[in-house]
Amino acid sequence: MIFSLKKNWNYSEAFIISTILLILGFFLEFLANGNGLKPLIFPQNLWFATIFLQILISIRFFFKNSFLVRFLASIPAAISSITLLCGLTFLMGIFPQIENDQHSFTKLLGLTHITRSFAFSLSIFYFLLTLGITILRRILPFNLKNFGFFLNHAGIWLVVISAAIGNGDVKQLSMVLRKSKEYNSVAKDSQKNQYSLDIALRLINFQIDEYSPKIGLLEKETENLVFENQKPLLSDCISRNYKIKLLHFEIVIEKFYSLAMLQDSVFVEKNEIGAAPAAFVKVLDFSTKKEIYGWISSGSFNISRKNLSLNNEIFLAMTIPEVKRFASTIEFISKDSKRDTAILEVNKPIQVDEWKIYQASYDATMGRWSQISVIELISDAWISFVYIGFTMMIFGTFFLFYFGKPKI
Repeated sequence: MIFSLKKNWNYSEAFIISTILLILGFFLEFLANGNGLKPLIFPQNLWFATIFLQILISIRFFFKNSFLVRFLASIPAAISSITLLCGLTFLMGIFPQIENDQHSFTKLLGLTHITRSFAFSLSIFYFLLTLGITILRRILPFNLKNFGFFLNHAGIWLVVISAAIGNGDVKQLSMVLRKSKEYNSVAKDSQKNQYSLDIALRLINFQIDEYSPKIGLLEKETENLVFENQKPLLSDCISRNYKIKLLHFEIVIEKFYSLAMLQDSVFVEKNEIGAAPAAFVKVLDFSTKKEIYGWISSGSFNISRKNLSLNNEIFLAMTIPEVKRFASTIEFISKDSKRDTAILEVNKPIQVDEWKIYQASYDATMGRWSQISVIELISDAWISFVYIGFTMMIFGTFFLFYFGKPKI
C-alpha cells in the first residue's frame, strides 16, 4: 500500500495528499458549476478562525504522539502544502481572472477565480493545518530559539489566515466627486450597488500637471506613425525654439503655447477652459528645398486637432500631452463630524476612519479641465491582523538571526 500506518510518511505520501486535495477541489468546483465558494463574512470568519485554532490546540495536546500529527509537522508535509499553494498562485498568472465565458472548462475548474475556488481553499486549509501543528509542537520547551521560531511562523500563519478569511469583509467602493459645495456620501461597488457611508466628501479643486507634448510624422492614409529603422519618428517633449530632424525634414518650433485658443485660424495664448497646446512650426524639406509654415495642435474637447501637411503622404502632428500628475483637493467630514482637507494623489492615499481613500481617475474627455474626480474607498477590517503578523515575522527573524537557527 502507498499509505501505511506502520511507517513514517515521506515526500511521496505528502505529494499524493496534495494531489488528492487538488483533484478534490477541482471536482467540488465542477459540482458547484464553477461558482466557487462565497467568502466568509463577520462573524462567520471569526467563528471559523476560533474553532480552527481550538482544533489545532486540541490536536497538539491530545494527539501529539500520533503518526499523523508527526507527519503534519514534518518537512515533507510543509513542502507539499507550500508547493500546492504556490502552484495555484502561479496559475493565477496564467489564466486571466475574469469570468466572461460562463460555460468555459477553466471556469468549471475554478481557474478563472482561483482565490474563490474550492481547490485554493483546500490548499489554504492544508497549509494552515501543517504550519499550525508545526508551531504548536515547537512552542514547548520555551526558550529564546523556540520563541523566535514561534514569532516567525506564527506571524506567517496570522497573515495567511487573516487574508484568507478576511476577504469577505473587504469593501472596495468608488465615488464620483463633482466640483461644488455639496458633499457626497454615496458610493458604489463593482456591481453598481449603492452604499450610504458614514463619512462625506466634496471636491474643492482638481489639478492635472502635464508634460510638454511631442510632435511626430504620420501617414495620411492610415494616420499611423512613420517608422525609420523600426523606430517611430516621434520627438521628445517640445518647447519654443526646439529643432529636430525627422526623415528629410528639419522642424523648428518658432512659437509654442502650452495653452492656447484658436481665433481666426491663429492660436492665441490663453488659459481658458478648453484651451490646448499649440505650436507654430517651420519645416524645411531637404528633398525639395521647400519651406512649409503652419500651426499644429493636439486639440481638446473644445478645439479640433490641427495637423500640418508636408507632402502627399505625410503630415506633422502634435500628440496629446502625457499626464505627469493629477490630484484632488478634497474636504471630508468623518463620522465624528470632524472636518478637514487633504490633497489626494495617485499612490498617496489618505485615511478617514476605517476607509483608505485613493485617487482613481477623472473625466478623461475633459482632460485638465475635468470637473469631476473619481476616488476609490477601501475598508479592510482584518488588515490590522496582517500588520501584526508581519511585525511578528520581523521580530521572529531577528531572534532566529541573533540566537541561531534552532535545530529541527
